[in-house]
Amino acid sequence: MMKDIINVILEKDKTKDLREKLYRIALLVCVAVSFYSIIGNIIGGFPAYINIKWGILLLISCFNLLFLKKREF
Repeated sequence: MMKDIINVILEKDKTKDLREKLYRIALLVCVAVSFYSIIGNIIGGFPAYINIKWGILLLISCFNLLFLKKREF
């Protein structure tokens, strides 16, 4: 499944250079890890303040993904 997602990302932007593709993949991994960590912490019953760092990482990663999509050369 992850391989299919990566293939779609890489095939969608054939004009982008390798650095930008890797940056996009790294941001998607950050979003996924943050999301699953928050869910895992909620299920595990950990205090809510632990999710602050994951929430910040999630917001920064989403913001950068949106900025990357809107950026024009």
